[in-house]
Amino acid sequence: MIEEHSEYIDPDILSRIYEELDFDPENLEISKLCVELLEPDFSGENQDDIKTVISFVVPFIAENDHIICRLNDRAEIIFSKITNVFEDPIYSFLDSAEMLISGMPLTFFADSIGNVSESTRIDIVINHFYHPDFELIENNIVPIDLGREEAKRGGRYSPHKDQILEFLWELQQNEKFPFQIKNLNSEFISNYLVSYLGNGDKLLHHKLFTITNFNSYFEAKNKFINNLNAHYMSEDIPEIRSYILDTKINSKKSFADFCYRLLEITLKKSIEFGGLNSAFWEDRDKKNSPILEPKAQSIIYNQIRFLAEIKGIKISREVVASNGSLDFHFSYTKNDILMNVCVELKNAHHENLEHGLTTQLPLYIKDIGSREGIFLVLWYKSERFTKPSVFDDIKELEDFLLKKSPKKYRIKSLIIDCSPKISPSLKLSKTRLG
Repeated sequence: MIEEHSEYIDPDILSRIYEELDFDPENLEISKLCVELLEPDFSGENQDDIKTVISFVVPFIAENDHIICRLNDRAEIIFSKITNVFEDPIYSFLDSAEMLISGMPLTFFADSIGNVSESTRIDIVINHFYHPDFELIENNIVPIDLGREEAKRGGRYSPHKDQILEFLWELQQNEKFPFQIKNLNSEFISNYLVSYLGNGDKLLHHKLFTITNFNSYFEAKNKFINNLNAHYMSEDIPEIRSYILDTKINSKKSFADFCYRLLEITLKKSIEFGGLNSAFWEDRDKKNSPILEPKAQSIIYNQIRFLAEIKGIKISREVVASNGSLDFHFSYTKNDILMNVCVELKNAHHENLEHGLTTQLPLYIKDIGSREGIFLVLWYKSERFTKPSVFDDIKELEDFLLKKSPKKYRIKSLIIDCSPKISPSLKLSKTRLG
């Protein structure tokens, strides 16, 4: 928006604006954050009929995927195993807010990020209007001063967490708590969403409380920065972060384009320019050879899933479809519309390369009920490895895949050069020796 109007802004002022905006999560510390997206509307509601729901996610899994515990007529506690980030109420809430803090998406505070398969959602349904942090006066929310309580605790007080712990301790005492945790304390809950429901479960108001522990922001910030630094070259991080945060996904085509570009600017760049190519080679049968496809699949998955989860994209591996296994299935839900992209992985020297593009991938796409797909091909041909013999170079392979790609489906091929690379220092040494 600033760039659109920059011609009308004094250059000195414009420079100061950019300086103010150009700050980094590493230089920022946040001690408490509450977010509200819905204007409260308690008008016409009988307060005796209002229910309170406190929702949060914890990094534990129970034996059963869905458990309901009742505490007489006071409350009901529901434990649900989550399968994607949108089942995390914190992530869904922050995703709809579309807010950033110093270039870091607020969604990164969601506890399920990077830990979806090992997380459980907990919903505590309290059968009365529980609001320890405010009073309701003529349909207006008037905050209660919690200064004394915060002073007692050294600056942090979350009355909802006290109530949560009372309920959970009661479950522990009655041997109904589904997790094996000896010292259950306030650190068990980091972020939580409080919702108030009227008749017919109409949403009257909700508010998110995040960074409720002393180290919450520090942990989220470090997780965000460390993951970027661990997976990508430092000079690429601004481009990757900008693309992830700024790109809008509003159609199946835009989702397919996003997935393709995500693979291009992360995986392809890291392999071709960032040194990741060495991970795709191993010593086998007394010679250095390309790794097998299952190993490559694992590396690719771990390279991209972190960024995909930030965007709310679920990546599944080895999805059973059409009597076979699809290498990757990207799925995303927006406005109740499910979008899918099938990704088939093949080595360029695979004997069934053409079959993978013309038959295998289309069958997977059809089975999942989509039209979008990506044919991901790894190229290893070099002095060290002479296959595939039918293609002299990547350009020949590109032309072949473009010609053979089925017109009925929207399939894009992406070739990644995994051949050995000479390091810049070695190149310089050879130049000097020459």
